[in-house]
Amino acid sequence: MSKEWFRLTAGEYIMLNRKRAGLSQRELAAKCGLSNQCISLLESGKSKNPTVRTITGIARGLDGVIGWSELFVRFQDAQYEAERDECTEEEPT
Repeated sequence: MSKEWFRLTAGEYIMLNRKRAGLSQRELAAKCGLSNQCISLLESGKSKNPTVRTITGIARGLDGVIGWSELFVRFQDAQYEAERDECTEEEPT
């Protein structure tokens, strides 16, 4: 990935660390107790507000490669940015 690690979205961060761990989406999903579709949606950025249970499951599935708190912060940052964008859009005249 060409982005600096600290600029990665939550989904990109999951994908990067999943690949570093040598896991496919299906393998990570099985280790986390999640569906393959869930992992795919998270990595693609289409799912931006996962539950704490999902976040901790992914962190456990990656065997400590990443911490749940790091993922939580990345998802919260994304949610904040989306809400900020919604608040700053101009009203149509």
